[in-house]
Amino acid sequence: LPWARAAHDSPYGRIKSGWEWRGKQLDIHVAIPAAAAGVITLPDADESAVQLNGAALKPHCAGVDGITPGAGGTTDVVVHVGPGNYTFTYLPRGLR
Repeated sequence: LPWARAAHDSPYGRIKSGWEWRGKQLDIHVAIPAAAAGVITLPDADESAVQLNGAALKPHCAGVDGITPGAGGTTDVVVHVGPGNYTFTYLPRGLR
């Protein structure tokens, strides 16, 4: 599949997520409503190569509450976020 999108109407508002391939690059889009928080898993990601909304992913990025690289002994990066719109962009490790 070249892309997927989904939405869910929660008690806090609409939650949206989706992903799309742009060549070998993966873009993951997430929207978290006000008064909610989210945990986003970036599969097969290298934390140092992930961009969030066009800038390098760092623990102090706006809306980011925490980053866990190699979560559960995997190559995934787990990002804890507050309300907002997020686009994560990276080249998965297996495609480098």
